[in-house]
Amino acid sequence: MDRYVLVVSFNQEEDKCAKALEAAKQIYDKLGSIASCNSKRRVSLFPACSLSGGPASQRWYFAVQTCHGTSQFCSTEWEELGSCQKNDEQEESPSTMEACLSALDEQEEKTDQPDPQQTQLYEEAAEGLHLLSDQLPPPGKALLDVIFLGFAEEAPKLKDFLPVIGSLKHMQTWHTAKMTIVTEHHAGWQKPASNLSARVVHPSSIMTCIDERELWRGGVLIREKKFASEVRFEGFSSEPRIERHGTACCLLIQDPITTLTTSYTQR
Repeated sequence: MDRYVLVVSFNQEEDKCAKALEAAKQIYDKLGSIASCNSKRRVSLFPACSLSGGPASQRWYFAVQTCHGTSQFCSTEWEELGSCQKNDEQEESPSTMEACLSALDEQEEKTDQPDPQQTQLYEEAAEGLHLLSDQLPPPGKALLDVIFLGFAEEAPKLKDFLPVIGSLKHMQTWHTAKMTIVTEHHAGWQKPASNLSARVVHPSSIMTCIDERELWRGGVLIREKKFASEVRFEGFSSEPRIERHGTACCLLIQDPITTLTTSYTQR
């Protein structure tokens, strides 16, 4: 499956804004290197197949939504990373992070315009996130990861922040988005983490938010028709594992109550 990674950041203080932008740039650079390696390899260990049955290499896409102070930027489309196919006559367009930094600088220089209200910024951000969600493949056709950079001590007020929470919940419900909040202030971001069912990681572990080996994630429902009983395995993912006699695909259960491991080997 193709991978889509969205970085979201809402910060008010200037030093926190700079820190969040630097973290977003690190994630962007890491994903770019992963995508470049995949494009050189051409076909992954367990490639997805097209409608014609031919194997295809995994593609990586990136987008960012930042709201720093009274300035904000949202990607208008997903940028494909590691793509080297460009026409010589075609001008090279700026990357997502370059466009983000340029847009934020331009907004800060415009001092003659009145500052928008926080509720207005959150509503505009939610609209941008919905537009990005509309560009995603149909549910079950790609993996979506959302990394929320919460470097401020306190999360935005939930009453004003509900439009953004709703847009992220839409991604989680329809596209099985994996939510991660990066912060060192766990108590201040407890409510958003609970509402989004997100895991919370320390900024020092930000590079571990994306598992490039992950191939698929979802849930399994086992139903017995005779007695109308069922067993659910919620939230598991599969990833390749190199073994001595070939390449194996391991099924990892994330539910702490259930233990199930299934593997098959490609020789």
